[in-house]
Amino acid sequence: MKTSVKVVMMALMLGLTLGLSGCMVGGYHQRIGGSFEEAGQPRQAEGSINAVELGVVADFRYARLGMPFEGQQREFVVSDGESEVSVEEVVELRALRLDVPLWSFRNFKTKSSGYPGVMPRRESLELWATGSVGISPIPTRTVGLGLVFYRFGSVAIRVHGDYVMVPYSEDVRRIGGVDRWEGHAPGWMAGLEVTVAAGEYALELIKFVLDVDKTSRERTKEWAGAR
Repeated sequence: MKTSVKVVMMALMLGLTLGLSGCMVGGYHQRIGGSFEEAGQPRQAEGSINAVELGVVADFRYARLGMPFEGQQREFVVSDGESEVSVEEVVELRALRLDVPLWSFRNFKTKSSGYPGVMPRRESLELWATGSVGISPIPTRTVGLGLVFYRFGSVAIRVHGDYVMVPYSEDVRRIGGVDRWEGHAPGWMAGLEVTVAAGEYALELIKFVLDVDKTSRERTKEWAGAR
């Protein structure tokens, strides 16, 4: 019985967390270029990716978990000096992203600076670290930093720059057969993102559920003792 109650509470908390999530919308440009090595062979990449994104984000103050849906227009070439593959496609990408606030340059409410994790309901100019992975259909990878204006209950505006690893998987025709080229081409990304209804609602919900659970257990013990 206790296990069932815990499962129900966890499901309820997850559902409410998603329901109280902020909505993020943005766009970015990736510049693919540079030399790299894949499968022991030197290769060169050149091209670009442009994208728009829309999704939800659960804010726990110490970190944010974002689930963006992205539309990418991919145009780049990978070559080894003799052969090349050309990628020209439009991809609908689902990704998972983690944002970690590192430092507040200025909390406009308290007129101070410091670690954002100890600043509840803040209005602040901050530095964030970010990492993301593509879930489906392609395994993109990014890591970067962002300058963020964050205002609880209103918006979070993030200007970011990231290092990216862009996947490719294409057939290359050679004399005597066909080779499969698979790997990740390096590049850089710059973008702008706005979160509407920004706020640490996910963290506050967890605290509320834990407080209710604690109060319930204490009253149950008191009732059992009275009997």
